[in-house]
Amino acid sequence: PFKLTNRELEVLRCIAKGISEKDISGTLSVKKGTVKKWVESILDKLGLKHEDKHKMVAEAARQGILLPSEVANG
Repeated sequence: PFKLTNRELEVLRCIAKGISEKDISGTLSVKKGTVKKWVESILDKLGLKHEDKHKMVAEAARQGILLPSEVANG
Protein backbone atom coordinates (compact mmCIF):
# COMPACT_ATOMS: atom_id res chain seq x y z
CA PRO A 1 0.00 0.00 0.00
CA PHE A 2 1.02 3.60 -0.49
CA LYS A 3 0.44 6.72 1.45
CA LEU A 4 -0.14 10.18 0.07
CA THR A 5 1.65 13.01 1.81
CA ASN A 6 -0.51 15.60 3.54
CA ARG A 7 0.20 18.05 0.71
CA GLU A 8 -0.66 15.47 -1.98
CA LEU A 9 -3.92 14.75 -0.21
CA GLU A 10 -4.66 18.47 0.00
CA VAL A 11 -4.00 18.85 -3.75
CA LEU A 12 -6.12 15.78 -4.55
CA ARG A 13 -9.03 17.19 -2.55
CA CYS A 14 -8.75 20.53 -4.35
CA ILE A 15 -8.73 18.82 -7.75
CA ALA A 16 -11.70 16.70 -6.70
CA LYS A 17 -13.58 19.95 -6.00
CA GLY A 18 -12.76 21.20 -9.49
CA ILE A 19 -10.09 23.72 -8.48
CA SER A 20 -7.49 24.37 -11.18
CA GLU A 21 -3.77 23.78 -10.70
CA LYS A 22 -3.23 27.52 -11.15
CA ASP A 23 -5.67 28.32 -8.34
CA ILE A 24 -4.20 25.59 -6.14
CA SER A 25 -0.72 27.05 -6.62
CA GLY A 26 -2.00 30.49 -5.59
CA THR A 27 -3.82 29.15 -2.55
CA LEU A 28 -0.82 27.12 -1.39
CA SER A 29 1.69 29.84 -2.36
CA VAL A 30 3.76 27.50 -4.52
CA LYS A 31 4.67 27.43 -8.20
CA LYS A 32 2.33 25.73 -10.64
CA GLY A 33 5.19 23.36 -11.49
CA THR A 34 5.24 22.21 -7.88
CA VAL A 35 1.55 21.40 -8.03
CA LYS A 36 2.15 19.48 -11.28
CA LYS A 37 4.85 17.41 -9.55
CA TRP A 38 2.44 16.57 -6.72
CA VAL A 39 -0.22 15.57 -9.28
CA GLU A 40 2.31 13.33 -11.04
CA SER A 41 3.20 11.73 -7.72
CA ILE A 42 -0.47 11.13 -6.89
CA LEU A 43 -1.06 9.58 -10.32
CA ASP A 44 1.98 7.34 -9.86
CA LYS A 45 0.86 6.22 -6.39
CA LEU A 46 -2.61 5.44 -7.76
CA GLY A 47 -1.08 3.39 -10.58
CA LEU A 48 -2.28 5.73 -13.32
CA LYS A 49 0.08 6.43 -16.18
CA HIS A 50 -1.33 9.56 -17.80
CA GLU A 51 -2.49 12.83 -16.40
CA ASP A 52 -6.22 12.29 -16.33
CA LYS A 53 -7.62 14.08 -13.32
CA HIS A 54 -11.07 12.52 -13.68
CA LYS A 55 -9.58 9.03 -13.47
CA MET A 56 -7.34 10.14 -10.60
CA VAL A 57 -10.31 11.39 -8.57
CA ALA A 58 -12.42 8.33 -9.42
CA GLU A 59 -9.62 5.95 -8.42
CA ALA A 60 -8.97 7.83 -5.19
CA ALA A 61 -12.67 7.63 -4.35
CA ARG A 62 -12.76 3.92 -5.26
CA GLN A 63 -9.83 3.27 -2.93
CA GLY A 64 -11.50 5.21 -0.11
CA ILE A 65 -8.92 8.01 -0.13
CA LEU A 66 -11.63 10.57 -0.91
CA LEU A 67 -15.10 10.63 0.60
CA PRO A 68 -18.08 11.23 -1.70
CA SER A 69 -18.55 14.63 -0.05
CA GLU A 70 -15.03 15.61 -1.17
CA VAL A 71 -15.78 15.05 -4.86
CA ALA A 72 -17.43 17.77 -6.93
CA ASN A 73 -20.58 16.81 -8.79
CA GLY A 74 -20.56 17.05 -12.54
